Amino acid sequence: MCKACIQLRKQMLLMDYTSGKLAQRIGRSQGYVSQILCGHVLPDLSDILGIATALDIPPQEWGQYFAPTEMRELAAQKIKERRKKP
Repeated sequence: MCKACIQLRKQMLLMDYTSGKLAQRIGRSQGYVSQILCGHVLPDLSDILGIATALDIPPQEWGQYFAPTEMRELAAQKIKERRKKP
């Protein structure tokens, strides 16, 4: 699990949010939010804004919670793995 995902989960605990409650707050499915929290999905800007707003994460701290470089590297690795599968 990526560092940013762990930070999101910590903030959710502090704010007493479940993935279901966060999903409802940002207008997404619980499954989609769970995929973000596991690092399987890269949230788009509107999702980042929604999550940050719901969890009171100020813009100057977004890099700690939504690490684009780390997540892109993970996504690139997963894509390579999928391409290798028959």
